[in-house]
Amino acid sequence: MTKQLLVNLLNAIKFSIKKYLLFLIDVSIFIEMKFMENNEMDDLFKIFKALGDKNRLRIIKMSQQRSCCVCEITAVLEIATSTVSSHLSVLKDIGIIVDVKDGKWVDYYFNTKTSNAFLNGLMLLLTFCLNNDEQVKADLEKLHTTNRDELCKT
Repeated sequence: MTKQLLVNLLNAIKFSIKKYLLFLIDVSIFIEMKFMENNEMDDLFKIFKALGDKNRLRIIKMSQQRSCCVCEITAVLEIATSTVSSHLSVLKDIGIIVDVKDGKWVDYYFNTKTSNAFLNGLMLLLTFCLNNDEQVKADLEKLHTTNRDELCKT
């Protein structure tokens, strides 16, 4: 096989996998919406409201790459620490971000599994979104050069 043929084959497989994953997301969202009760409408509203902020989307994309502390997120986003903390609180509240205490730091992670099928589908979709966005690319590049030991000096 030629190199180009292999590349074309891999691209076709990658496209098929993405298409299948998007189908699974559609099915899980349909199932979740089909059985959604009235009190869950507030949860759905909170999820969409949380995703309606660019800085929160940027935090999500960073947390998909690796765990981050508040200092690292603050340095990348170049916004106030209190604002970062507020964004993290909103994202934790809906279950997209989880936190784990690690020594003197609190690490924030992208949550890979919840009991909410709708949120699971949405989180899977978020792994494919914004990967070619210039701001997200710049954020991830800056994140790779951050040094939490230097940023978080007390």
